Amino acid sequence: MALQTLSYADYEDLPGLRWSDLKEMRISPLHYLYRIQTPREDTASMALGRATHSAVFEPELFESDYIVYPNARNSNAWKTFAAEHDISTILRPAERESALRIAEAVRAHGPAAEILAEGIAEQAVTWTDPETGIPRKARLDWVTPPSVGILADLKTAKDIGDITFGRAAGRYCYHGQLVDYVSGLQLETGAAYQPVIIAVESHEPYDVRVAEITGAELTTGEELVRELLDRLAECIASYSWPGQFPDRGKLQLPSWELFDEDNELETP
Repeated sequence: MALQTLSYADYEDLPGLRWSDLKEMRISPLHYLYRIQTPREDTASMALGRATHSAVFEPELFESDYIVYPNARNSNAWKTFAAEHDISTILRPAERESALRIAEAVRAHGPAAEILAEGIAEQAVTWTDPETGIPRKARLDWVTPPSVGILADLKTAKDIGDITFGRAAGRYCYHGQLVDYVSGLQLETGAAYQPVIIAVESHEPYDVRVAEITGAELTTGEELVRELLDRLAECIASYSWPGQFPDRGKLQLPSWELFDEDNELETP
């Protein structure tokens, strides 16, 4: 399927495995199976994340699609208001202000602004993994023309420094996600794309960085995606969905609970 502009609801209805489900295989096949069989609850934080993306990539839609209501979410007034509207489009004043401040910071950042100068937002793409035949789908934050060749994804974080953000990227598999998206995009378009993360602080002063995924990080992402898809294909073929510990193993206590070489209990 060529790139398509779809609402989030229409994207949800597309057939195909998305990255957020596939990455559960990193924990275990059992966790993956639970995820795809369990309906996702749309949370306030998820709605805020979509609103922030909209403010950055589609500011005209942000103004028309999101409404502000000042009362607390646990108040009766909020519940009445939410019953009369699409709850996923309701923001509190501070949330709207935060989304707008993030968008302003991103557009004021030279490398990020250069990426956003030309391209299209929230593009849906579907493809079939050539090695396993597993149907796939993704919704891409920002895709530049092939002549520029950048696929960008927005991430908010408390700390965008090298060490802290690098740990978060590894924990949440950002490298795998972007490599996965690029592989699908390249299969469908035949063009080469550079995966890039636009990271912005979720609080003042809303510092921004643009981080390319290259070198060892790119290779690691490619190997991770391939490993997860191959393992999923094996589980589908055997219909076997083991958890993290299918066999007996040794209990491993944290180091501060163990005795040191002098048989004295270590203290934290």
